Amino acid sequence: MKKVMKELRKIRRLPFHQRTQYIWDYYKFHILLLIFCIVFISYFLLPLFSGNGKNTLLSIAIIDSNVSAKNDTSSLSEDLLSYFHADKKKDAIVIDTSGGTYDTSSSSTIKISILLSSVGENDVIICGKDLYEKFESKGAFMDWENVSDDLSPAVSSQLSGTAFDLSACHQWKELHLTDYSPVYACIPVSCKHPERAASFLNYLYSKEDE
Repeated sequence: MKKVMKELRKIRRLPFHQRTQYIWDYYKFHILLLIFCIVFISYFLLPLFSGNGKNTLLSIAIIDSNVSAKNDTSSLSEDLLSYFHADKKKDAIVIDTSGGTYDTSSSSTIKISILLSSVGENDVIICGKDLYEKFESKGAFMDWENVSDDLSPAVSSQLSGTAFDLSACHQWKELHLTDYSPVYACIPVSCKHPERAASFLNYLYSKEDE
């Protein structure tokens, strides 16, 4: 305890600039570890509360979503629940729009890494080309063709490896959730509901024929 108090007194005596530099130089690891723990805990607790104790049918992460998506994704959630013939009192669709590559802070970078890691909780990742290519090279995604045998002809005809380009999908454009192009739908290796992830594409392209 005396050692800690001595260290605190030493830090207080330093000018502000030297103080921050001293803290960063000597406690960098502790700070990064703390940030990682905060992001990690927040990320894994979020699905529990966002679903209000409901059964999560599908979890989608939209990276670099626009303002409209950050404000409200209920339309997509409700539509998917209806598409899955779910019990809206017991089931939930979880859509996370908090991840972004424009924020280069440590916490944001860590969150993106967790979203796309093998410990992530998402079934579908929506992202841009740069982020896709960065994590594709690390083997972060599953091949769409190996996910389900029930993909509609409209979807199957456009499959290409681990990325499905939604840029030309009318329904995706109608949802106004992203502003960039191309926009890729990918299945992370941690996906817990691959069949429903495939059904998500069927859902989007079922609207093409309406």
